[in-house]
Amino acid sequence: MTYVKNNNEIEIDLDSCEDGDLALIQLIEAARKTADADAKSISLTKPANTIVQATLRRSGFLDVFSCDDTKFWLHREVL
Repeated sequence: MTYVKNNNEIEIDLDSCEDGDLALIQLIEAARKTADADAKSISLTKPANTIVQATLRRSGFLDVFSCDDTKFWLHREVL
């Protein structure tokens, strides 16, 4: 989380992610919370790829996504 603390804008590139597990999701969610608490910007360079989406689905995150989660992970607006 030091990187998040020391930078105002953070972009995470998961496009070439070929393997994902719950630890990946937890790490990114922790970084999001830290960035939010410090009024910093964090985003994915592209929507989560199919591997990351499958990890989100398996871990149950997709079932409880908020509008902000959908925008962050999938780059979609929820109306």
